[in-house]
Amino acid sequence: MKRLGTQDRVGIALLAFVFLALVGMLALQESLRDRNRRIERADVDPTLPSTRSTLLLLDVTDPLSAVQAEAVRRRLGEMEAFEFQRGELVTLCSIGQYPDGDARSWFRARVPDRSVNALVETASRRAARVDSIFSRPLREALDQALQPSTAERTGLCAAIKEAADLEGFGPTVPSRRLVLVSDLLENAPGFSLYRVPLDSTLQALPGWLRRHAANLQGVEVEVLEVPRPNLDASERSALRAFWKAFFERSGARAVRFRRLP
Repeated sequence: MKRLGTQDRVGIALLAFVFLALVGMLALQESLRDRNRRIERADVDPTLPSTRSTLLLLDVTDPLSAVQAEAVRRRLGEMEAFEFQRGELVTLCSIGQYPDGDARSWFRARVPDRSVNALVETASRRAARVDSIFSRPLREALDQALQPSTAERTGLCAAIKEAADLEGFGPTVPSRRLVLVSDLLENAPGFSLYRVPLDSTLQALPGWLRRHAANLQGVEVEVLEVPRPNLDASERSALRAFWKAFFERSGARAVRFRRLP
């Protein structure tokens, strides 16, 4: 039997090395895929404990105009593009008159990982996955939540108090943000801002503020104010002052207002 020459042995060794390298690469890719799948499941599972949570609460007891609704969509787009962090729990609820009650939850999901591992996927594939499991469902839920659900009463304070204790948004979550879209005109049994002179609200209702404080300790509050044409500048200012006092009494660490068009 003819013995293999040096070049033949080197060739066989190179082929074996290439084969083993390919097997190792395939095994590594499969291991990375499996690891990514496990991480993704943890990222999107809304039942797991959260360190960050954002609650969007829409008051649709009075309808928003098309321009105002579009402004809300733009703000949500900004938050998704620049502010939401991986693993953050995002919840979308609305206040209105529904067959099953005066509040409805439309969306609850974690922000998935947007980073790309070039060994197992492309950037376009990752972007498509994020869009399918988070971005598109959130946009569709927002479109549904923005539909008017006109009600005679607006229990805004009660809805905020209830939301503050929701699973995934309670005081055990280290970083919490509440984004409220509303005209801020509370109209509940026993108390209505339609019947109280807005320029004297703070002086007249310190007891009400104490009794109705929510558990918002450490929460960052952003109010997207829906302007109503029947309120003048001084009344709008008094309304903001009232709700700023409410949120601060409830323990919020920061309160800011943005006026919708």
